[in-house]
Amino acid sequence: MVLTKAELITLMQKEVRLLLHLTTKIDPDTLDYRPGPKQRSTLELLRYLTNMGPALVRYAQGHPVDAAAIAEATEAANKRNFDQTVAVLAAQADVLAELIGEMSDEDLRGELTWVDGSQISRGFFLVNYLFGQYTAYRLRDEGVRINTLRSRAIRTESFEGTFGQDFYGFLRRFVSEEWFMRPDEVGRAAFALCSGLFDGVSGQTIMVDRGSTFFDGISYIYERRDALGVQQDDAAIIEDGAAAVRRT
Repeated sequence: MVLTKAELITLMQKEVRLLLHLTTKIDPDTLDYRPGPKQRSTLELLRYLTNMGPALVRYAQGHPVDAAAIAEATEAANKRNFDQTVAVLAAQADVLAELIGEMSDEDLRGELTWVDGSQISRGFFLVNYLFGQYTAYRLRDEGVRINTLRSRAIRTESFEGTFGQDFYGFLRRFVSEEWFMRPDEVGRAAFALCSGLFDGVSGQTIMVDRGSTFFDGISYIYERRDALGVQQDDAAIIEDGAAAVRRT
């Protein structure tokens, strides 16, 4: 599935409107309710949501994390009552549209480094960490869990349609066929999430990649192959080495 920037903005604004609708269902007597002593109360969670959206979009734009600005925004949010918090949340529909609208299609395709060190596209980041978590929060009381499975390359028609045959050919110069993930590996992870054993997991991104997040630099090499002076034929040595390892 490929989202246009306009569709992404529409989805974000719809989530804000749905959150606003849910605030009308909150009993004022439950604003201080918290599921556990270390968890946010209902009002504290709403205050958090008012800061989370714009902060994540600014991070996706390439702005560094500003601890002082975050602390200041958090302090301001903590001073707002329920009605003031809802008003700030209502304004987010336009704020998110403006911030995402400032990003070009090239910006959204560009990569950023997430807190775990992984490289992800800015568009994926916004869909997963902003839209996905908004949705997870909205549906939490309905018994619905929203999670994202991430994997490295899986050889499918979708893969070739997205990246093109040239990318696959380039990868095969550097890696063996066994490097690619298999659909059943991701399928088993999805089955486990749907089994009921993981009902305590929601709003998370789960990597299904055999640990390649920690060492895979193939995308980096491909995107910068000209600058790095990497030639297609240079990879034959790597393929020969991989074959030798398999034989042993």
